[in-house]
Amino acid sequence: MSRGAARLACAVALAALLVLPLFLGSYAVTLFIFIFFYAYLGQAWNIVGGYAGQLSAGHAAFVGVGAYASAMLSMHAGLTPWIGMFIGGALSACLGVVIGYLGFRFGLPTHADLVLDVRFLPNPFFIPELKPHPGTDPRVASFVLDQPDAKAFLERITDLLGFLLPRYRAEGKTYLTIAIGCTGGKHRSVAIAGALAERLEGGGQPVRLWHRDVEKE
Repeated sequence: MSRGAARLACAVALAALLVLPLFLGSYAVTLFIFIFFYAYLGQAWNIVGGYAGQLSAGHAAFVGVGAYASAMLSMHAGLTPWIGMFIGGALSACLGVVIGYLGFRFGLPTHADLVLDVRFLPNPFFIPELKPHPGTDPRVASFVLDQPDAKAFLERITDLLGFLLPRYRAEGKTYLTIAIGCTGGKHRSVAIAGALAERLEGGGQPVRLWHRDVEKE
């Protein structure tokens, strides 16, 4: 089939799909919606996982945000879902940030876009009263975050992300995964990741904090 014939066939098929809801019952329309919905999800996973070799947990979140926004607009504003779904899609396309912390001895996450190493900071592991506690513990977090180098690091990383995030968004990237690592992934990286997430959320940036190695020994 020539390229022109293929385009014509696609145009005819699209026109038929747009006209069919006028003649089909609600059951058939709902069935078609589910068929194409799952086809879209399957193709998205195929592109990200099959071709790019990446693991993405963002699809569920993006679809959920879009579906919720579309439903709320329909229920409370009386907006038809045929318009609401485009608004929901635009909302779900807002750049989200996933911040994870890891122990380098357990390996790097293959899906990370940015990897930051905080092993230059003093290690609470060598302080007996802090060693058993993770970086989410206020005592450990205070020890790490009160370090002058930790404060300077957070300032510089926040500035860097302030530069990067709008540019990633302009290029169509819908999420950014930042991995912050230390030796065991329990103390320093945990405290720094939590502090960075707070800073980004305070600036209006949606953030999901991912705990990978905090329970490992």
